[in-house]
Amino acid sequence: MVRPRFGPAIADRSRTSADGCSAIASRSPPCTRMPSCRLHGPVAARNLERQPHSLVDDWSCRLIGIDPIAGVAVSGTTPATPDSPLTFRAKKRLRVDLAGIERSGKRVRFTPRRLSTLDDGPVALSIDGRPVDAVLAPCTLSGRVTGSRGGGTLYALSGQTAMKSGSLRTPKLTIRPRRHETAQVSVYAYDRPTVQFPLDGRKAAYNGIKVKVARHEVEFRGLPPGTSAVEVRFAHGVVRGKGGEAKARASLQGTRNARATFSAAWR
Repeated sequence: MVRPRFGPAIADRSRTSADGCSAIASRSPPCTRMPSCRLHGPVAARNLERQPHSLVDDWSCRLIGIDPIAGVAVSGTTPATPDSPLTFRAKKRLRVDLAGIERSGKRVRFTPRRLSTLDDGPVALSIDGRPVDAVLAPCTLSGRVTGSRGGGTLYALSGQTAMKSGSLRTPKLTIRPRRHETAQVSVYAYDRPTVQFPLDGRKAAYNGIKVKVARHEVEFRGLPPGTSAVEVRFAHGVVRGKGGEAKARASLQGTRNARATFSAAWR
């Protein structure tokens, strides 16, 4: 039986607090004056997956846990994204049936948009007619790294609940900051105007927000309350390498640290 270890990367869409009554909090306005509120614990963290620039809505991101399959390599599970879809690979042709969605080939892909038609929880999966245990779950953290040698490069991080801090690491992409015009930083927060400021060199600070660039990593600290997404657009020639795997982590409101791994769409 599948035992997916998503850890903090998965949170029930309605339960983002340890308090049992908080299951409806994301659908109800927070109470601030009624004394009875204090008897029911903290209000659940606001769900930000539908905010502009979000990367964690159903159409953009999905987590899936799958039992090991002999002779088949599975990728794009933590999470599946448009640039890194759920993929099954094998040396011979496969017949994959995922909850009635049938595909075949040596490489079979399912995009998050296709997976969005399926409910969270156990899902029927078979490979060449053999049943395989699988579980679908929503994303709490996702990222995107996209660009090319001939243009700029975007590093983006997005959380289901408000991010306090976070980072994006790309081991096969090297960031070489310039003294001037290295990047433009954009911070998107719920019910707040977009914050934008330049990054010259390896560090920048603006109204308490701190951005630090290392050789293979971008780090964010001091994000304002309600931050749903952060983007850094590097100028042409600042980022070089071969793409490969990207790793994201963040401290989110209402959960422990969340992590995600996906493919960088960089050419």
